[in-house]
Amino acid sequence: MRRMPTLKNQFLLNPKIHFLNHGSFGATPLPVFQDYQCWQRELERQPVEFLGRLSIQAYNTEEDIKALIHALKRLLSERV
Repeated sequence: MRRMPTLKNQFLLNPKIHFLNHGSFGATPLPVFQDYQCWQRELERQPVEFLGRLSIQAYNTEEDIKALIHALKRLLSERV
């Protein structure tokens, strides 16, 4: 019988505990976690520049900016 390769080394889980992942939540694979940490460090080094750069990249067209303003106005009106 051929054994499936193990993925245990791709997670930071405690090896002494057997986890059952039922799909609602679970550990992040190590490569994804490492990328997340890189993004987090970049954010922590220069938060204003980082968030400003992301918002400019995400909303770089006039239509995108108008849609964002519209969504923000709607959210604000719902809160009042």
